[in-house]
Amino acid sequence: PQSVKRKAEGPAEGDHQVNMVADDDNPDFVRQVNMYEDDGEESEPDDTGIWDCGAASVLVSRMQLKRYLRQLLMAGFDVHDIKAWTCTKGFRFGNGNKDKTNVCVLLPTWFEGCRRDVLVYVITGKVQFLLGRPLMERLKVSIDYADKKIKWGDGPWKPAQLGPKGEYVLRLSEQVIPLLNEPVKETLVPADFYDHVQL
Repeated sequence: PQSVKRKAEGPAEGDHQVNMVADDDNPDFVRQVNMYEDDGEESEPDDTGIWDCGAASVLVSRMQLKRYLRQLLMAGFDVHDIKAWTCTKGFRFGNGNKDKTNVCVLLPTWFEGCRRDVLVYVITGKVQFLLGRPLMERLKVSIDYADKKIKWGDGPWKPAQLGPKGEYVLRLSEQVIPLLNEPVKETLVPADFYDHVQL
């Protein structure tokens, strides 16, 4: 009953909706996503990415992506300008599980003083942003696990941001104003982008 009441009191539909490709057998199927829809979980906006040197791509769940888009929307970013494509991409996780996706999104970010667009594959489940090894290599990120420090390129070592379970994290929108106003300095897509993305 509480969630029904909360939906009824939320913004009118149409004000905060985004067209997204859905997880469906038909990759061309498009539906509207209500940005304030109750997903049954703690749904505070979250821009936290986890450094995962074992991952070969940048991944996020649809639910977590919606939280990030909601955060951008509330900050005044026009989320309708964000590019999304259908794709065919499979993933294998360390625990042996497999997943596949038919959508990827070029997400706006601001971290380490630079506005970047990063290609993210959208999967099922409740996965936070996983920032894979190729992205770490492109950004020249080094992590000293013994001293819990991180270094960007030739810069100095500094204390790493850690999550509640000790995971190494990165805020994808450290500051909102530059994210809204600064031009894109770098677009980060995987080397095999054109092999599996239908432009």
